Amino acid sequence: MKKILLIIDEYPYLKQTKKKNEVDSYMQSFIDRLPENVKLILCGSYITIMKELLEEGNPLFGRFSLIQHIRDFDYLDAAKFYPDLPVRDKVAFYAVFGGSPYVLENLDTSLTIRNNIEHLLLPETGIIRSHIENIMLKEIQKTFDARILEIIGNGKKTLQ
Repeated sequence: MKKILLIIDEYPYLKQTKKKNEVDSYMQSFIDRLPENVKLILCGSYITIMKELLEEGNPLFGRFSLIQHIRDFDYLDAAKFYPDLPVRDKVAFYAVFGGSPYVLENLDTSLTIRNNIEHLLLPETGIIRSHIENIMLKEIQKTFDARILEIIGNGKKTLQ
């Protein structure tokens, strides 16, 4: 029997299309019926949402055989994105832009660090700026939503 690998990237976006845990319930049913030759990988950028899948009350609790947190590249791996730069510039690029693969693939190493900042980070429409803002806002929103639910659950009517 042929082996099949099914990958669902950015699972949190799929989750947001329905009510809380509704997509997870559908996924639970789907996973429980998977033939042995099919492996499923769920990926997502939003750590908070992905961690929810591991909580005891979640329909997908206990259904993972491997949980892996993919971290940004360290300096040595990030420097491979700009192999022709002098070491000093590699260090500077890493110090400013870090090791996110998305960020690294959008850098233009034929430009100076300053030019990259001016084009990718400073403008309101800069791709790296938008990327950073989206990640931060999503994580803050999840924390804020959880805090509001906690307050409501405790019977409070105002935030103090």
